[in-house]
Amino acid sequence: MLNTKIASGQATTNDYMFLGRVYYKNKQFGKADTAFTAVTVREPDNLQAYVWIANTYSSMDPDSKLGLAEPKFRTVIKMARVDSVAHSKELHDAYSYMGHTISYPTRIMKKPNPTSGRS
Repeated sequence: MLNTKIASGQATTNDYMFLGRVYYKNKQFGKADTAFTAVTVREPDNLQAYVWIANTYSSMDPDSKLGLAEPKFRTVIKMARVDSVAHSKELHDAYSYMGHTISYPTRIMKKPNPTSGRS
């Protein structure tokens, strides 16, 4: 039914958000991204769509080795800072992700060397 609405051009922003969340929960991240991106085309100021896009990219790169979600979370930060009180949760989540990606490579590189200090 929802795909019929989309195909006929009658889908609302809420329809695309719902569809994106369904795809996200089913780990169909490419399709989720497409649905959320459709929201941002219709409503460029829809912060929640950008949050879901960032979360989608984070799920595509769960250990953040590729940094796929970093530019997406930067967009969330840029948008949410306009009203940091109203969007404190979105800012917290985005900054948490950014902090994780900054510290993650450091943790990998600082693995103890079992032979250091031994003669």
